[in-house]
Amino acid sequence: EKKLKNLIAKAENYTSQELIDIVVEEFGSKVSLATSFGVEGKVLTDMLCEASSNPQIFTLDSGFKKVE
Repeated sequence: EKKLKNLIAKAENYTSQELIDIVVEEFGSKVSLATSFGVEGKVLTDMLCEASSNPQIFTLDSGFKKVE
């Protein structure tokens, strides 16, 4: 918990990818991502896949249907 608090305190100095890399390095297989595969979720999924050789990702059905 102390590591996480220190990381949060320094977070504004990191890019999003650097922060994900650090979290994966610190917490390993305990890191997982919930996504509904919206735009942000797709970006975070890609970033997590770059940082981890075995990313833990689960999906959420938000019930939102994009109107085209």
